[in-house]
Amino acid sequence: MSVVGSKQHIDLAADAARQSIVLLKNHRSLLPLQPDALKSIAVIGPQCDDELVLLGNYHGTPTHPPITPLAALKLALGGQKVQSASGCWVQGEGTWKFGEAVQLAASSEVAVIFVGSSSKGTNISQANLISPATEKESLDRSSLLLPGEHH
Repeated sequence: MSVVGSKQHIDLAADAARQSIVLLKNHRSLLPLQPDALKSIAVIGPQCDDELVLLGNYHGTPTHPPITPLAALKLALGGQKVQSASGCWVQGEGTWKFGEAVQLAASSEVAVIFVGSSSKGTNISQANLISPATEKESLDRSSLLLPGEHH
């Protein structure tokens, strides 16, 4: 095995990730979540279970399979407690699943929401995008606002 993906490097990456987390607000001291106290958690957003989004648009073959936020929460909190809904597409072309996401959030003790941009998509030409990405090579963001219906 090469040093890429070695235990030492995986541990270093995990430590860097833990140290780089910034909590802006902890309303009612809700975090960290207490698995034994929670009965239901809603995981909402089109990227909550998308492995490709985790890899970004400059990636090779991962040495370990990525774990999505939804999968990680199910492992940590128990699969029966965790439900998910997409809400809308990243670009917001469709909001037909907003009702499902709102209902799930309202019926759950906690809702964790994943929003943001995506490098997924195929750029056929500038005039003819299929599965449009919000950013990727040759497609830079012109705004820091969340895309589509996420804002």
